Amino acid sequence: LAARYDDALTVAESAIETICRFRLDFAIPYALCPAATAAAGRRQWTTANALVEEALRSARSARNAYAEHICVATTIRILAQQGRHQAALAVEIPELSASLPSATSEVLASRALVLASSSRLGEASALVDEARGASSAIEPTVLIAAAEAIDGGPRRAHTPTTVSQTRQTGMKTF
Repeated sequence: LAARYDDALTVAESAIETICRFRLDFAIPYALCPAATAAAGRRQWTTANALVEEALRSARSARNAYAEHICVATTIRILAQQGRHQAALAVEIPELSASLPSATSEVLASRALVLASSSRLGEASALVDEARGASSAIEPTVLIAAAEAIDGGPRRAHTPTTVSQTRQTGMKTF
């Protein structure tokens, strides 16, 4: 698994070099978020936090609502991965109507996952329903399945099958 994070980091670093070389500043957040996720996967928390913060600053300075929402979703997940659930839930959610449905759904599903992990199942279930209604994109679909695996889903009993289905969804997706 560590090798995959190394591969992801290599690809992200190459993208960042290309972005800088050709002055494609609008694309910076799209390279920094995967780099932050790879660093988090390697448990390099300081690096992960710095990269996602830089991505968020870049998105906001460019007034790119879609990139900002992707950065916010990534921030929420990285904080949760560190076990900092309260910090993840304290992340300010920007106005979501200014973005594409897939980014809106990813933010909602990321927050739902943290709520479910924090045993706030009712709130998680409501956000899962909202996220599901916003988009059927890959990232939110996997996040929704993970949140539902934690609480058994709004309409399912919690069983080992739920966890297995979540794994299968992730495998099919990627």
